[in-house]
Amino acid sequence: MTFIQGMHKWIAALVAVGLIFGAPVANAVMKNVAVVDSNGDPVKNATVTIVFPNGDEEQAETDDDGFILFNFPDEGSYTIRYAGGQMAYTVPAGALAGGAPVGAIVGGVLGTIAAAAAISNSSGSDDNPIEEPFADSDPSSASDSSSASDSSSASDSGSGAGSSGDSGSGSAGDSGGSSDTVDGTYSASTTITLDPDGHQDRFGSATYSVSTEGTLVTISGSGPELSFTVMGELTGADFFATGNGSYRGFPTDFQLQGKFNAAAGTWEGNMRAGGDGALPDSNDNGSHEPIEVSFNGSRQ
Repeated sequence: MTFIQGMHKWIAALVAVGLIFGAPVANAVMKNVAVVDSNGDPVKNATVTIVFPNGDEEQAETDDDGFILFNFPDEGSYTIRYAGGQMAYTVPAGALAGGAPVGAIVGGVLGTIAAAAAISNSSGSDDNPIEEPFADSDPSSASDSSSASDSSSASDSGSGAGSSGDSGSGSAGDSGGSSDTVDGTYSASTTITLDPDGHQDRFGSATYSVSTEGTLVTISGSGPELSFTVMGELTGADFFATGNGSYRGFPTDFQLQGKFNAAAGTWEGNMRAGGDGALPDSNDNGSHEPIEVSFNGSRQ
């Protein structure tokens, strides 16, 4: 390979990287959402339609546990339709802030691939002794890096388990991954934050059963005129779960978002019923509005 040919390949790689990184990007948030029917049962291995706040629609497939992994482009209220019903899902305000734009992530990956491909192509010739070391050193470097990463993960996991064993309660529980520290029955003291239709609070008189499996959290609420099951993700101590049930005799959707303190045996956050417009329009304004409460409580 001549010096000029080598330069051409390097310039092509730089142009490719520049085009990819220079492309406009858009913020979005990737969510693993539990799709459940009106009985709280997962809608497994099904095609669902996601209706965006602006009316656009896209389809997705639920997995064996009834989850969809979907890239929600905007904050606001979405509707997830499945055969025989639908549920509401909300990307809360601020959820897109601070996250790495999806376009930037994709651009970074593609840029790295483009540059690596250009280097690999230019180093494939035997008549270029200067570029040959890249071909020899890259695989071993990647292997060493992978090994270091794997051992680091194992080390971190091991130390986390040790910390849990020594303390007997808190460290693993605070991270939200241990079922024996956040599982249990909880109470909730509630304050209404939104109720334009006068649905009246039924959350405060209910009891709540919390169970976890890995990062999956299931919360069931039961009380006078209230019954539901929601499922969702546990990220650190934070949880976000959606599902369906009954509020004052009306089948509707539910959404819970909050945080556990496993060491203290407490939880707090927000609950909502009626985001799908299934509750009655008691104030006759033409809009079937939900009820939302803030809450805090403790494990019983």
